Amino acid sequence: MNKKNTMTQRTPEKSKLERDLEGKPKITLKELKETAVNTLTQEIYNTLMQVYECGGWKWYGGDLPTQDNYWTYYKGKTCIRVKNEFSYEDEKYYRKTIGYKIISTKRFYKIQNITPDMLGEINKWFKEHSR
Repeated sequence: MNKKNTMTQRTPEKSKLERDLEGKPKITLKELKETAVNTLTQEIYNTLMQVYECGGWKWYGGDLPTQDNYWTYYKGKTCIRVKNEFSYEDEKYYRKTIGYKIISTKRFYKIQNITPDMLGEINKWFKEHSR
């Protein structure tokens, strides 16, 4: 195994994330005005929903982000608004109809200061506590 693979597969020894009473990672997310995140794959969508949930965000109707799977409606064209009480639509709606900026999850995580190690911790918690 080369050095690069070792680093990307490494589990952080000490968590950089705060935890709630259940041990779920807690993060602070910034709302981004007139911005939506494109989720190209089901896996990318799932991780974004885990991040939103750790940020304390909910769907517009009040459900937790990981309760429902809306990616299946638009698949790779699914975009999620970057705002608490968020919603989903297809890329065309956000970009052309209401003029939102569309960003990648990579760009979203960079803006939010979310590292790959943090994503790994979040994903691990959800795998261990799947419903």
